Amino acid sequence: MERFEGRVGYLSSIKASLAFSSILFFGSALAAYYFSDRIPIDIIEVFRRAFGDIKELDPVQLMLFIFFNNSMKSLMVILLGPALGIVPFFFTVMNGGILGLAIGRVAESRGIAFALAAILPHGILEIPAIIASSAIGFRLAWEVLRKIFSGGSVLRELRRGFRFFLLRVIPLLFIAAFIEAFITPAIALLASRP
Repeated sequence: MERFEGRVGYLSSIKASLAFSSILFFGSALAAYYFSDRIPIDIIEVFRRAFGDIKELDPVQLMLFIFFNNSMKSLMVILLGPALGIVPFFFTVMNGGILGLAIGRVAESRGIAFALAAILPHGILEIPAIIASSAIGFRLAWEVLRKIFSGGSVLRELRRGFRFFLLRVIPLLFIAAFIEAFITPAIALLASRP
């Protein structure tokens, strides 16, 4: 019971940051989706340039690639969060925007059912993990400001956030990577059939 209350207590302590991160993420996703036909970016080409041709990876390699990529970026957002929340802000807006743009472009060419089938199976875990990482970063930025003006405890908050990251975010990212590599392709294939 004590462990449960500790987890709920931490989530409760970052609820404003979670709300802010969620609004940023989903707001940028909706805006990018709405304007996806007007944004002159080939999102598939951007991914190819950024990550190479990941289609050549076997599912285990793909899972590990996705897991380490998402874990490292999420960790960096937390560690760089104290710099007034600038990194969490851009990370959240960019991830939401990329998601919205990708859904818009894929829905345009292959239909909304396929686009959602390619995102939702792993996204239901990956998106909350990304939002939580950003929220921890924002919370750390808030603690830095409190420290400057009234004596907040940045180190204490960093320990709490890092513990939550290790015990909650990392497992979510691992399961999401497994689903993205092994299950999402099958679901997307089923959704692509007429």
